[in-house]
Amino acid sequence: MTSNSSRSSSQSSQMSDSDYSETESFNEYEPDIPEDSESEKMCWICHASDEEYPGAAWVHPCMCRGTAKWVHHSCLQRLVVQQFLENIFRGIGGVYCPQCLTPYIVNYPVTSALALRLMEANAWYNQISLRIVFFFFMFAYYWFAVTYGAITVLQVLGLEKCSAMWGQASLLTVSVAVALLPVIPLALILAKYYVRWESALLRIIRKTINKTPFIRTFSSVRPYMATNINGDDDFPPINNRSGPIATITCGALALPTISVYFGKFLFKFVESEFYKTILGGLTFLALKGCLNMYRYQQNYVIVNKREILDFDLDYDEMDLEESQESE
Repeated sequence: MTSNSSRSSSQSSQMSDSDYSETESFNEYEPDIPEDSESEKMCWICHASDEEYPGAAWVHPCMCRGTAKWVHHSCLQRLVVQQFLENIFRGIGGVYCPQCLTPYIVNYPVTSALALRLMEANAWYNQISLRIVFFFFMFAYYWFAVTYGAITVLQVLGLEKCSAMWGQASLLTVSVAVALLPVIPLALILAKYYVRWESALLRIIRKTINKTPFIRTFSSVRPYMATNINGDDDFPPINNRSGPIATITCGALALPTISVYFGKFLFKFVESEFYKTILGGLTFLALKGCLNMYRYQQNYVIVNKREILDFDLDYDEMDLEESQESE
């Protein structure tokens, strides 16, 4: 009995020693985890660590954890100011963490009653000034639009016909006409911005050419060139609608005057000033549209036929020598 117990105790001691050695060898391959992970702070705004700016003040103002927990107090101050200004225009109160959306707790110092009244008066003055400037610009736009609309009507209909219509019109007709005059420049600008008939016509021409084998042989556009990487759209957008607003506005406002001169120069045989202006405007739009379609098509061909070449050291050195010689 004693021998068996001693044998079992020796076996258990051997097993425990072997298990301990195995666990010890296994623990040797475990990664070293730092005891105090909070000491390694990194600002999620400027990505600077505590070692780079040892004297900076740190704060964890939200529920974020990990690398987004700590942030410099100075960096957060700039973020709060920027977010506060953005929220004023959006009509949102308070500032929030952009990641976990936790509202920041901002503690303001005690301010005197006079300073608070001055701040309220300044805020009220800013709101009133903004409304005054808005109404001033609306008033200026209204009179500009009325003047421009009246000049446009005089150019299109002619002075004699406008004088005759003005003398025979009633008070209600005159009031409606004056109310509709500001709509003329706005309608021209919106039509110039949204009506893109050149793009639609050029797209139809491209599809027709690609479906016609005989014409496609002599065309600069090939079917394989009209595919993008994703294959979603055979023909990418020809131009961007959100072009320079100054160019669109000037072109739209100059259209009536250009139409009048085109009509007087090309359609002298037409007696009516109105029809003469309409024909001149259509001719100008057709000519300009054809030139724009040609420009769009050439840009399209240039973009689709461009090639990115492999890097060549000899070519790079030759280019460098040419640039030095030109200098």
